Amino acid sequence: MSEAKSPRRPPLFPPVWALFTLGLQFALWRLLPGPMLIVAPWKSVGVALFGIGLLMIFYCAGLFRRRGTSIKPGEISEALIIHGPYRWSRNPIYMSMVLALVGAAVWFGNLTAFLPLVGFHWIISSQFIALEEQMLVERFGDDYQNYRAKVRRWL
Repeated sequence: MSEAKSPRRPPLFPPVWALFTLGLQFALWRLLPGPMLIVAPWKSVGVALFGIGLLMIFYCAGLFRRRGTSIKPGEISEALIIHGPYRWSRNPIYMSMVLALVGAAVWFGNLTAFLPLVGFHWIISSQFIALEEQMLVERFGDDYQNYRAKVRRWL
């Protein structure tokens, strides 16, 4: 197997980081709540955001499945997906994870539930997106560079 085809996987996948972040949000909400920022009935908006984030993750995963390419970070992509939500963001799955986590923070309603979002964003940007972008440039060259010039990383 050549160097270009070997998987380059970070130790934990993004869904694991998202679940860890959600657990940390919950723990902070219960153990160190801090000031309440959002109260009922606005907290129910958080449930809706969480649900929309999850639905978008599954929708985007379906796009990968239909194109027959891997969704796992570090694995070589067989197709460059640039339609659907990929017209507005190069990383709609990560955006959807953030949306779900923002939804959880809104649902919890306290300041400390928002703090783990900073760490999640940093981990995803530095450990996953940077690697994926490098691999996409190597795999798709100018096609990816042209796409990257037109579409933002997040939104």
